[in-house]
Order: sequence, then structure tokens, then C-alpha cells
Amino acid sequence: MLGVPVSARLVGTLPLGLVATCLAASANYVVNEWLDARSDQFHPLKKNRPSVLGSVTRGGVVIEYLALAFAALTLALHIGIPFALTTAILLLAGLIYNVPPIRSKDRKYFDVLSESVNNPIRFMLGWFAVTAIFLPPSSVLLGFWMGGAFLMAVKRLAEYPAAPVGACGRRLDQPVD
Repeated sequence: MLGVPVSARLVGTLPLGLVATCLAASANYVVNEWLDARSDQFHPLKKNRPSVLGSVTRGGVVIEYLALAFAALTLALHIGIPFALTTAILLLAGLIYNVPPIRSKDRKYFDVLSESVNNPIRFMLGWFAVTAIFLPPSSVLLGFWMGGAFLMAVKRLAEYPAAPVGACGRRLDQPVD
């Protein structure tokens, strides 16, 4: 392609790494869907999801999470220890973000930082799928984290109403009489 030989190992590790990462992310999304069901009932699009409609059980969520996490970690171990440890960190980050008593997604500012930490974690998964000889530069990881934090902050800002209503029922962008 570019005059750079692609090793047979790399051809195998990249798809395997992609599948392992998707399985770990899916495990995190399973927990997120279950624990957000109560608030999602008020969302115009999410209100018809199975977890909101009550057709999902706690036991089913636990079994699905464990199966997805086990599959992700099993595949990750075939790539190498650094990739497997990073996969475990991605799973842990999902639990910290979603599960009480920590549930960082419910804490101002911390939700943005804890969700955006997935960016450098996923960068490292890609890195370790290619090489485990050395670590990526910390400046790159910090850049990915802060870039993700910026995007999450913009997303949160966009979720606020354009003209919020104050405690007195008056729109906050209207002048006081």
C-alpha cells in the first residue's frame, strides 16, 4: 500500500481488537440503558426502549453485562496483557460513570471528565492492538482526554434549554418589569 509491510499478526489483532472494544462498550451500554430507564421514560425517543417499557430484568442485565465483559476480556487477552488491562479499565470506567453510589454522570463537571476519559482509553486500545512495546506519549493521551471533555461540555451545553425558566416562572432572558 504505502511501501510498509503489514504483518500477519497485525491483520489478526486489529479486527480482534475492534470486536473486543465493541463488546466492552456494549457491556457498558447495557448497564447505562438499565440504570437510565427511569429518566428515559420522559424522553420522546427513548421512552419506547425495552428497559423503559419494563421488558428487561435486572438478572438479564447482569447476565448480559457479564457475558459481554467476559467475551471482551477473553478476546483482549489474545492480543496481549496491555490490551486486556486497558479493556478492563474501559469496563471499570463504564461502571464508575453509570452505577451508584459513584454514578459520576449525575455529578456536575465530573460527568464530563469521567465520560471523556473514554477517548484516551479507546486510543490506547487502538495503540495496544498495534504495539505493546512502548506507551503512547502522555501529551497525546491528555489531548484526547481534553478534546473529549470539550465535546462533552458542548453536548451538555446543547442539552440546556435556550431560554430556561426561573423559579418565578419568568424566562431568564426576559427583562424584569
